[in-house]
Amino acid sequence: MEIFLARTSLCLVIRPIIVADISRPSRYSVRSKAMNIKQAVLEKLELLSSEKQQEVLGFIQSLLPSDPATQPDLRQQLVSDVLLDLQRIQRLHDGLPSAAYVNRLFCNIQTLYAQFPADPLTEVMMALHDAMAYQNHWIQYKADQYQGVYELLQELSDRPLLERQEVLQALQSLEDLGFNTLPYEITVVSDTDDNDAA
Repeated sequence: MEIFLARTSLCLVIRPIIVADISRPSRYSVRSKAMNIKQAVLEKLELLSSEKQQEVLGFIQSLLPSDPATQPDLRQQLVSDVLLDLQRIQRLHDGLPSAAYVNRLFCNIQTLYAQFPADPLTEVMMALHDAMAYQNHWIQYKADQYQGVYELLQELSDRPLLERQEVLQALQSLEDLGFNTLPYEITVVSDTDDNDAA
């Protein structure tokens, strides 16, 4: 009987230690859970379209603390990326590699719009985006047109802040280069048209 009690008491002593060790998360299990979440997010992100991925990026950036000192750096980086993509598109404007650069250009412009919607340069960039994206017109533009856009945007990005008149002139310059900055058809119906018909 004493041996049985000894074993029983031994089990009682060991059991709480084992339970305590199992219930306490180790640093490896915490890291593993974090990696599983990160991996799951990345896997789900890959299933989304580029537009939805851009929305996810914007959402994540909205969750992060905003440092006003880094905002000009982010803007400048996005503008630099747009200019670099325009140069690449210009060199390869009618081949498959340029489609990847156009997609990246669109994503950079959309990120610029998400981060700096009130920036006057963003308005010019969005007009370019619309002209290129509408019915894939980007493939119809020629290398000299892309060169003209590159030079225009480079000049505008060097200025500290654009005035409204400069934005309008830039939009007109895009039109002069052959980019239709208002590609979407808008039909205006007024009440006077209905009265005239009656």
